[in-house]
Amino acid sequence: MTQEKQEDYVAKELKKYSVTDAQIAKLKSEYLVLKVDGVEDRKNYDLCKDAHQGVKRLRLDIELKRQELKASSLDFGRKVDGEARRLTTEILKVEDHLLSQRKIVEDEKKRKADEEREAIRKEEERVKREEEALFEKVRLEQEAKEKELAEQQRKIDEANAKIEEEKKEIEREKQKTIEIEEAKKKAAEQAKLDSENEAKRKENEAKEKAQKEKEDALRKQKEETDRNQKIIDDAAQKEKERIEAELEKQEIKRKKKEKELKEEKEKLAELLKNQVECPHCHKTFQLDEVK
Repeated sequence: MTQEKQEDYVAKELKKYSVTDAQIAKLKSEYLVLKVDGVEDRKNYDLCKDAHQGVKRLRLDIELKRQELKASSLDFGRKVDGEARRLTTEILKVEDHLLSQRKIVEDEKKRKADEEREAIRKEEERVKREEEALFEKVRLEQEAKEKELAEQQRKIDEANAKIEEEKKEIEREKQKTIEIEEAKKKAAEQAKLDSENEAKRKENEAKEKAQKEKEDALRKQKEETDRNQKIIDDAAQKEKERIEAELEKQEIKRKKKEKELKEEKEKLAELLKNQVECPHCHKTFQLDEVK
């Protein structure tokens, strides 16, 4: 094949590209003027999105045709590559512009999603700290109450021990008195027996009276101790019921908060599930937005 024929052949083959300079010029005039005025500009965003997808398809068609034309020869392939690069460079000017306009909206959506995830994470940490502080407060209050009740019980035990010791002392004194009287009785003369018996009777009566008075005092003291114990037990039971009620309220509040956080996580997970990564620019987009 002569050089002239080869050049004619190449020129003919290059015309097989699906896009011409005139089409690119038209695309530039129509699309490079498109602008997205902030995240609320849905009209221009949709125009840029549709235009971007169309231009992207043209660029991909150029690449497919380049591969097809290049297969015949290396020399022809270099020319095909050069033309493809030139066309691609021109197309990318339009595609990159449209992509930058799309990102005005899509990057803002990603930023808001990141902020929502961070807010959820901080809220979870705050709730956890509040729960730990509450449980620690309840534990310290319960510990202090148990110490107080233990001290009161110790005092009651000491009082009961003292009462028992006094009872034993009374018994010892009583036994000692009996032994003394028996010794006196044996040592006394028979002539003084009636007199001594009378004295003994009066003495026993006095002792019994004193014994009765002392036992009555001890009984009253024990009754007072029992009343105090009952007051302490009642107070401890009321405090326990109050703490249990408070813990139940906090548990209800915690479960409600966990439910709200779970719903927020599910919403966020649904958003993240519909995101894909662009193989060209490596940006993340929503499936329902990029078609």
